[in-house]
Amino acid sequence: MGERREDHPRVGLAFVLCLCGFVGLVLLLNQYVVPFLGPFDPAVTGTRLRWVAIALFVPATVEELIFRAPLLRHPRPAAMILSLTAFVMWHPLQALFRPGFAAIFTNWGFLFAACALGACATVLTIYSHRLWPAIIFHWAAIAGWILLYGGPAIAQ
Repeated sequence: MGERREDHPRVGLAFVLCLCGFVGLVLLLNQYVVPFLGPFDPAVTGTRLRWVAIALFVPATVEELIFRAPLLRHPRPAAMILSLTAFVMWHPLQALFRPGFAAIFTNWGFLFAACALGACATVLTIYSHRLWPAIIFHWAAIAGWILLYGGPAIAQ
């Protein structure tokens, strides 16, 4: 399914709307309901830049290949719900393999944010017929968390 040239601005608009909505929701949730991002600590350090670079591949690209790529062939509502549910459930399961992240991956605020991220990535994948918008969206969310809040460092 190829995109027509006139579809690109719509995909860009969908990306911006998803990103703005996601960021707003996560910040409100973190501020007023349950803090899960960690303390606001904006910094650009070598360590954080390495984490940002790695995050483009793991988890952003890998998770989108696993949870969103099947939707390119089967974009049915049931498949979308199953994909989103599996994506959210995957995060607490990771705590079994990475115990240092258990506090983050089992925090219901984080899981709600993961659900919102997964929903946005699903919309972008279905709307664009491509994985790249979802991968970049996922990576941008993680990069923001790392650069503004320390990302995985809050688990240590």
